Amino acid sequence: MSDKTGKDIKRSRLCAIGEVLLVLGMLLLIIKGCTPEYLDDNGFLHEYFFLLPMGFGCIFAGAISFAIAGIRTLIRRSKNKEQ
Repeated sequence: MSDKTGKDIKRSRLCAIGEVLLVLGMLLLIIKGCTPEYLDDNGFLHEYFFLLPMGFGCIFAGAISFAIAGIRTLIRRSKNKEQ
């Protein structure tokens, strides 16, 4: 049997979601850097600009989820030390 509580499982899920978001954000930024940007005959710029806010948004959301998990862990540890 596992000795993990429900709070530990929720924290590990939140960290896993944060990891996925961070990796996804980095991948989006790498893809943006590798895709070609060019001007067509009419002088219109073609680039995948939408990848930048999506990538930074995923990185920000992943960092927030890690911060929430860390703050919850610190609060829980401080409560356990008081008891």
